[in-house]
Amino acid sequence: MQEVKNKKKMYTQWWFWVIIILLIFGYLISLSYKNVETPSEKQVTEVVSNNETITSEKAPESNTEPVAAEPKKKMVEITFDNKITIDDKKVVFLGETNLQDGAVLHYVVYNDSNDINQEEGKIQVKTGKFKHTVDISSYANGNITAKLTFYPSLQSEKIIEIYGSAGEYITGERVTEAFSGKIISFQESYLKSVPIALKGSGDTATDMFSLNQGYAIVKASHTGSSNFILHLLDQAGKKISLVNEIGNYDGSTFSLIKNEGKHLLNVKADGPWSIEVSQSPTSEAKDAPASFTGQGDDVVFVNLKSGLTKFSSEHLGKSNFIVKVNGSSIVNEIGHYSGSSANSVQDDGLYIISIRADGKWSITVEQ
Repeated sequence: MQEVKNKKKMYTQWWFWVIIILLIFGYLISLSYKNVETPSEKQVTEVVSNNETITSEKAPESNTEPVAAEPKKKMVEITFDNKITIDDKKVVFLGETNLQDGAVLHYVVYNDSNDINQEEGKIQVKTGKFKHTVDISSYANGNITAKLTFYPSLQSEKIIEIYGSAGEYITGERVTEAFSGKIISFQESYLKSVPIALKGSGDTATDMFSLNQGYAIVKASHTGSSNFILHLLDQAGKKISLVNEIGNYDGSTFSLIKNEGKHLLNVKADGPWSIEVSQSPTSEAKDAPASFTGQGDDVVFVNLKSGLTKFSSEHLGKSNFIVKVNGSSIVNEIGHYSGSSANSVQDDGLYIISIRADGKWSITVEQ
């Protein structure tokens, strides 16, 4: 008979307890998932800008239509029909434009030769027109500049709305680009030259007076029996001879002025004298072909075109006969003279013929 062996009970086996532990662990995990609340489909969580968390119903879809983009502004073509006129006494700004009424034009008028003569201001456009006058009668002789400008950035809000703060909505042939944006600007210049009147008697060094670079016409008269001599001096003392006669004198002479600045006249005379210094034409300029006649010292003006030019001259006298064109000599003789010469004119423009003579003379210019 075989020996009966005892069987071990299940709960005494190690694997039994492993299974039990796994089942318990799985049960506990399932309980933890059941305790987590799943948000409903109708709830959403929003984080607002102040970092608060709020719960609200899901927002319904908006029925608001999208906002249409602002239409692009149209470009405005600006037109100007303007004129800036300047003379010895005034500057006039005058014109018409399609700028909106209320638009402001800024002007400035100044003398290049000093820091004193200057004025600036504003001109408002009214019914498409503008006009303003600036008095420059007290300005010293010199180059006068007048400038008129439309600055979009310096306009009222109404005007800026139309043209843009930097002129981005304006166009036209007068529109230019500047540092601050688009502008419209005009400028004119004028050489103011009011004659300088001097009077005296006997030998005199006159007061200083200002001359611009270019030329000067000196008209002088003297009543006496001895020498009448005129010299023009600059600040450095450089001397230019203008007149050297004996006795009575009445004539005009010409001198180139190479540098602007203060000048004076040294006068040697034995009687009363009067002098007028001018830096603008003292008589009407003629267009070539042209003829001139006179007696004694004089200055005449002619408009020439570039090219070969013929000068014919005659003189009835006993002393020097000298003819210069813009300071360059074309005749230098003594006594009676009759002759001609051809000279090349480089540029179109106004030319000054100065004559030194003691008798009657005639000059013909042909091109």
